[in-house]
Order: sequence, then structure tokens, then C-alpha cells
Amino acid sequence: MTDTIRTLSAIQTALADNSVGAITPQNVRDLAISVFPTVYAGNPNGVVTGVFQGQTVYDSTNNLFWVCKTAAGTVWIGQESVVNLGSALTGTVNIDLSTGSYFYGTLTGTTTFTVTNPPASGVVGSFTLELTNAGAQTITWTNGKWAGGTAATLTTAGVDILTGFTRDAGSTVRYALAEKDSK
Repeated sequence: MTDTIRTLSAIQTALADNSVGAITPQNVRDLAISVFPTVYAGNPNGVVTGVFQGQTVYDSTNNLFWVCKTAAGTVWIGQESVVNLGSALTGTVNIDLSTGSYFYGTLTGTTTFTVTNPPASGVVGSFTLELTNAGAQTITWTNGKWAGGTAATLTTAGVDILTGFTRDAGSTVRYALAEKDSK
């Protein structure tokens, strides 16, 4: 798949009328890179190598990232991918931020969650974690910090949604229970 930066008239021609489904995914990608300056990075850590302002970033496997410049600095927002961690989680489970930003799985035994491949220090890497039956298991959160210093109590038989982020290359991962016993 080759991305092409197009002129305004070429974009208007490609996107003029979609009543017959003529707009392809490649047209949309070309629109995105024509509107926003684009860089290609080998992984999310490559995002921090330059000054970015509202840029789209693709990694080597064509996953889309969004980067924006704020008054406080560059913010890596994450890749738009969903990762199935498995239906029988036990032992060490990696939340690999180079593979996605939404992770889900079912716990069946004692589990240690570890965030791997976070962005560089000073850049925020965030993720969502959907866990089934996690309250029935013992969980260790490597480098994890929770409100009040105690991990949230999770649902024994049901689904919980958690969020996490790191701004120091994974040395500290802050977690919050976003939704308990999601139905």
C-alpha cells in the first residue's frame, strides 16, 4: 500500500461522490496524509524523535497513530488496535503498547500485568483493559499505582473496564477502574 500526498483538486475528485462506494480505504489514507504532515516510525517510540503538530504517524505495519503538540509538549495518543490477550490468562501477561491500546482477556489464575514497549519518558502512553472474572484471581500490577494506594476490587464473575497510562516510560503505570461489572 503506497500513500500519496494529493493536491486539493485530486482529493475533491476522489471524494466527490460516494453514492456508488467509490471511496476506497486508500483514498481515506491519502486524504489523511495530504491534510496532516506525516512521518513514518518503526514503533510508537519513534514518535518522539521530532517536533509534531497534529501529525498522523504510521508504523512499519501501517497502524495509525495520532500525535499532537500541546503547550506542555508532545503527546503520543496511541494506536487504534484491539489486542486479545487470551481466554485463560495466568502468569505474566504483557500489555504491549506497541501492539495496541485496547486489551481484553479472561483471567483463570494468578496474573501479573506488565506494561511493555511504552513511549519514551515525557510522552504519555495510555490504554484500556477489559478483564473478565478478574476479581476471582490474585493480580499483581507491575509498577502499578492506584488511587489511595490500593488496587481496585474487581468483579468475580463479570467484566470490568480499566484505564492505564504512563508518562515515564513505564516506570510508573497509573490505573483507574473506569467501569465495574459492565453489563
